[in-house]
Amino acid sequence: MKTKSIIYFHPRERKSVLILFSLTVLFCLSENRLAKWLSPEPTFEILTMGVKENYLAGCYEANLLTRKELIGFGLDSALAGRWINYRNTIGGFEKMEQVRQVFRMPERLADQMEPILRFEEPLPESREEPTSDFQSGMRAVQVSAPAENTKEKPEAKTARTRAPIEPFCLNTADEETLRQIRGIGEVFASRIIRFRELLGGYHSVEQLKEVFGMEPDLVDRNAEKFLIDSSRVVKIDWQSAEFREVLSHPYMDYDDVVCIFQMRREGTTDATKLKKCFDAELWGKISPYLQ
Repeated sequence: MKTKSIIYFHPRERKSVLILFSLTVLFCLSENRLAKWLSPEPTFEILTMGVKENYLAGCYEANLLTRKELIGFGLDSALAGRWINYRNTIGGFEKMEQVRQVFRMPERLADQMEPILRFEEPLPESREEPTSDFQSGMRAVQVSAPAENTKEKPEAKTARTRAPIEPFCLNTADEETLRQIRGIGEVFASRIIRFRELLGGYHSVEQLKEVFGMEPDLVDRNAEKFLIDSSRVVKIDWQSAEFREVLSHPYMDYDDVVCIFQMRREGTTDATKLKKCFDAELWGKISPYLQ
């Protein structure tokens, strides 16, 4: 078969082919398609972000900056929103490492911000954005500040200092009580209570480190604020409870429960003899829950 016969079009068909080709070209070059092709990808926008030059000379409180102020500071809208959300989740920033953990925070941007961020002020309890101008959400360090302003700073600092937190019982504390601890926000308070319910109560402050996302150093810094009332720990009635009920405990796995029920069938009544069902570390965790 000749090539000419393959690509041959009837004169009437040629018009249709030309019209179809023209429409295809117009569609590809339409304004919407062209704008979509030329628009920058979000990742490119984030990678090219930087702190605006006029803010590099001051010092700013990381826990007082609002979304609007962060955008003016040099962040894009999406990153500013993630900043606010993460800050509320952890109950306020305490160090630069936490700022770097904001999702998709560029390293170069974090390096620019590190010298000018301060972490002295706690997150406001209302968590509302201030309505005043940008200067109300920061504490700029003025090199040539007047002497009278310098004297007033300690008084302002004292007025915003939180009152000392009285120690409280970890097994009865509600979310509001837990949120008194700097670094514990709504999410962590809810997780602490949820894990407490699953366990049947805490028998050690160290168990807080097992709460998902909880930083061990936060627990260590505030250990003296948590009181443990062991009488409130709910025991597992392993001699009469059903298999599924025992298995529902966070420290139990299937093989552990099988071993317990095997010893129960053998007539074991002493909970200390169940030690052979667990390794040493796990036995130290689970033994307070066995009666």
